[in-house]
Amino acid sequence: MWWLTVPLLVFYQVARSARRVARRSFPRHPRGRIVDDAVLRAQRIRAWVAVAVSGGLLAVYGGVSDAFDQFVQRLYLAPWLALASAVLVAAALYGIATRQRRLLMRAHFRDGGLTVLKYVGAWLLLPALFVGSLMALSSVMPQTVTEDNLLFVCVAALVIWAPFWWIVYFVCFASGPAVRMVSAFPPFIPRCRP
Repeated sequence: MWWLTVPLLVFYQVARSARRVARRSFPRHPRGRIVDDAVLRAQRIRAWVAVAVSGGLLAVYGGVSDAFDQFVQRLYLAPWLALASAVLVAAALYGIATRQRRLLMRAHFRDGGLTVLKYVGAWLLLPALFVGSLMALSSVMPQTVTEDNLLFVCVAALVIWAPFWWIVYFVCFASGPAVRMVSAFPPFIPRCRP
């Protein structure tokens, strides 16, 4: 069972490492975040209404095959739309703010911008690492796999695919906190003292 045990152990460690870095980069409860019960309640209501409306639209206009297609589209598009809408809201708030408040907002915008750049960079690395892993695997692999080179093939495949799977795990662990952090961006803006 070594052919199953070793990859599971390797990819478990890869997943743990990606989770650790994702939690450090995108903490669940970031420093400086203002927790407002009314806002949290409104966000929960909005999320459940969105689920109900999506289910209703699916029941009226779609079928089971459409549900899977829509799920995949939402899974891929939702983080991008949340980030884009957060940037637009932040730009609108910055545009209507007074000069004194703009100065206070800049530091938070810088932190939010770095968060967005980390997340977008991880998403952009996914296809690049996938193509790079395929190319590296095709160039390293022998023409025929025999018992003599089976260990080499397995180790090479694990080493080549580990960075790609690390980024996949990182994106999975970072998506929720990153989108929550950026979409909750206006509460990060401090109040000006009179």
